[in-house]
Amino acid sequence: MLKVLLKKQLLESFSFLFFDHKKGKAKSKGEKIGFGFLMVFVCLIMALAIGIYAGLMVSTFKGLKINWFYYCIMSLVSIILGVFGSVFSTYASLYLPKDNELMLSLPIPKKDLILSRLTGVYVMGFIYMALAYIPSMIIGQIGFGFTVSSFICQIVLMMTLSFLVLALSTLLGWIVALISVRLKNKSLIVVFLSLGFIGIYYYFYFKLVSGFQNLLVKVMSLAVSFKDKGYILYVLGKAADGNYVYTGILLLLSILCTIVVYALVTIGFDRLLMMNKGQKRKEYNVKSIKQSSISKTLLKKEWLRFYSSPTYMLNSGIGSVFTVLLIGVCILQKDTILELLVFLPDASMLLIVSMTIIGFVATSNMISAPSVSLEGKNVWIVQTCPVKEIDILKAKFNLHFLFTIIPLLILDGVLAWLLSFSILETLFIFVYSLLIVTFSDLDGLYLGLKFPNMEWTNETAVVKQGMAPFVALFGNWIVVVVIAGLYFLLRKSISAYVYAGIISILLLICILCLRAWIFKKGAEIFRHL
Repeated sequence: MLKVLLKKQLLESFSFLFFDHKKGKAKSKGEKIGFGFLMVFVCLIMALAIGIYAGLMVSTFKGLKINWFYYCIMSLVSIILGVFGSVFSTYASLYLPKDNELMLSLPIPKKDLILSRLTGVYVMGFIYMALAYIPSMIIGQIGFGFTVSSFICQIVLMMTLSFLVLALSTLLGWIVALISVRLKNKSLIVVFLSLGFIGIYYYFYFKLVSGFQNLLVKVMSLAVSFKDKGYILYVLGKAADGNYVYTGILLLLSILCTIVVYALVTIGFDRLLMMNKGQKRKEYNVKSIKQSSISKTLLKKEWLRFYSSPTYMLNSGIGSVFTVLLIGVCILQKDTILELLVFLPDASMLLIVSMTIIGFVATSNMISAPSVSLEGKNVWIVQTCPVKEIDILKAKFNLHFLFTIIPLLILDGVLAWLLSFSILETLFIFVYSLLIVTFSDLDGLYLGLKFPNMEWTNETAVVKQGMAPFVALFGNWIVVVVIAGLYFLLRKSISAYVYAGIISILLLICILCLRAWIFKKGAEIFRHL
């Protein structure tokens, strides 16, 4: 039974290589080969990047005779990459997989089920860890000189660290699962966590270069600090440098940690799976129901669909997040922004630059583009309701418009205050905001009706890989760039006010054409989806 479970778990872990979960069908032979080459290429690029940084450290550490410090740092990097690369797969495959009810209902020993799932976690963590560990150890052997003792210890240490990654991933995955089952608004929490992760990623990315330079400058003081205050880290570095005793101690500790974690998982497995703190039993209370108009009811339906999907919110509403961040930057970094404005070739460009910024953040929202396809196979429900197709499409339009325009108008006011715009300039950016949001909204709806995908099995295929969102996003960005680029070329022969007026008229004409098509031919297309 254990052998069958192990095979099932490994096939499930690597199913992305053979099966397209977004389309709900197996990949063709060409797709498998192409995807395989892509994965190998990505792994090689990642290993190359780590190797470059490792080479810089080796050249610095070699003359200082602190080989152990290099191995310590690269081992820690490998552990971190392995843990964070596998922690979410731990949550999804070990604690809360979708086949829990089915597997628990079968006569399968619990220990075999847990062991097979832990094996899947171990394999994923090992792969992520090896991407950093193997190239860094190779660079170390080349730079510091090959020794048999260090080579043997590094092989053993690779297995040791893989067990440590398994233990840490299992514990962190348990924490993630425990938090998940207690959450009420999981969709909103997922969005905030994703945005927080993106923010942390870019923060550390921009700090990476300066941090790496500080490491090279203060290497001796850091090495002494590691040895005095974190002796276990010194042991880790010396083990990789060829100390058999330290290598054996770390191997025993990692095995012990793995056994303890396995025991804890076995003890608390049933309790965690049966927990469902996030959903409380609701009692029905008799109360009067307030009647709403058709437009409000349909808008509420669209909002609940948007609000219930983290993928939809995060990918289609990211423009509003950028808008809020931009408002904060304009207020908190006012002086810095004003200093940068002196680099503009012409002061009259301030209006067009503001319009360009507004255009980019406004068109980054793509709520309307996938909204038609997201009806999916349940589209018949709204089609059979006693409502007009025009009202359904208006609701999709209204959600995109309201979600985008409210923070954008606040940004307009902040830009007008920051740049000391006149009343006419302020009026231009407010009008432009209304027009560009309406244009991108209708454009997305038009593309959604022209390129519907109602056969999806995973909404990611529609939101992130659909033709309509892709064309809408990049097409609208091209429009914004063309608007800015044309003024840059014609700025000596036309004033900013006249140019903004012409652009506003052209956008209005496009809006009227799109609106006429959507509410006539588009409604007919929706009726027959």
